[in-house]
Amino acid sequence: RRRQMAAMPLVVCLLGVVRLPPLGRPLGAGIRRPQLTVLPSTPATTTLGEWSGLRQISWMPEPLLEKLDSVSLNAAVVTLLGAWCAYVVLNVDAEICRGWSIPEKAVRVLGSNWESYEASIAATPVLTKTCINMVIYMLADWLSQVLAGAKALEFDLSRVLRNGSIGAFFGPIVCAYYGFSDIILPPSDPASVPWKILMDQTIYAA
Repeated sequence: RRRQMAAMPLVVCLLGVVRLPPLGRPLGAGIRRPQLTVLPSTPATTTLGEWSGLRQISWMPEPLLEKLDSVSLNAAVVTLLGAWCAYVVLNVDAEICRGWSIPEKAVRVLGSNWESYEASIAATPVLTKTCINMVIYMLADWLSQVLAGAKALEFDLSRVLRNGSIGAFFGPIVCAYYGFSDIILPPSDPASVPWKILMDQTIYAA
């Protein structure tokens, strides 16, 4: 009996929390069951799109997103090209410079690259001059865009590549032209210099 008397406060507390239904009604008649709502399915690619009838929202304007994508792509292309050029220029003497100090490499880097360029001109003149012409066309188009008001990394990459392809197309023609001009106006003769300039400004420019 002492145990029953000790359990009475616990029973009273439970009766105060749980409200039992009146006699004659089912046990769960007064309980409100939660209503489950099935949300409409959305595509797997939706990130900030429509969900449960909400209008599409975006945390950044679309033109700004496109601009950031363009700048990121341009920066990646410029970084890769710059890293490749630096690697080629600084490792021109990689086969013979083992054990050299940094000052020794720095003294020879310009002369070694010029010798490598002359060797490339002698071995593959058409390919070398075509690559040079393509780079000149691309740099010229980039510079024209910057001078027109674009920032250094906000240039039109497709336009630069189109001009580079034009430069590559005219590369063999330029190689043939300069070969012909060297035959009729030898570079070793100082008197040929003004005639070469005149030829470039008239025949080549046309």
